[in-house]
Amino acid sequence: MRAISLTYAPSVLDADGICASQTTSGAANAVINGALASGGVATMGDQQIITIFSASNLSSLTFLATGSDRNGSVLTETITGPGAGLTVVSTKNFYTVSSIYVSAAAAAFTVGVNGKGSCKPIVLDQYLTPFDIAAAVISTTGGTYKLQYTYDDVFVSTWANGTQVWFDSATTAGKTAAFVENITTPMIAIRYQITTAANPENLVIRVIQSGAP
Repeated sequence: MRAISLTYAPSVLDADGICASQTTSGAANAVINGALASGGVATMGDQQIITIFSASNLSSLTFLATGSDRNGSVLTETITGPGAGLTVVSTKNFYTVSSIYVSAAAAAFTVGVNGKGSCKPIVLDQYLTPFDIAAAVISTTGGTYKLQYTYDDVFVSTWANGTQVWFDSATTAGKTAAFVENITTPMIAIRYQITTAANPENLVIRVIQSGAP
């Protein structure tokens, strides 16, 4: 497998970067008008978590987010609204957001990003023998990150929809500086997740796999 190099640089914390403060008089689409938006679509620095905040209790409402991931695959997620003065977050990582549908009348809320999220999956070749991976963060601007891995089939249609199960690496957890992990147990794909953002956060990643088919 050829060496893979990528930089993961999500947008910095911006609580109203997708939707500036607004209300709805009933079930309706929110206006995508934050600093990250252009032409009704918000585009982040990379795929990442989105956030919803309100000073009022909107926990009885749902917000249906529609957009795409870093590979251009369509993503949707229904997010339960926040309690008063709280922020709720998505479980999926959005690169673009083209629609936020609110289930009922809503007091003022904002939709944005918190600088956290996961890079796109790095697919490995589980058939190479021996299975030997060097997964490295070459540099980082700070914050905290971890490595995750999955055994889910990356070629099924549900992969792009964020339904895969990820496991945390016990070796690469809570890291704040450059670090290399050697992986010898076969797995389908890995990814790096930013858990505490430095705002701005930046991970330079390199993955090398050796072995013969």
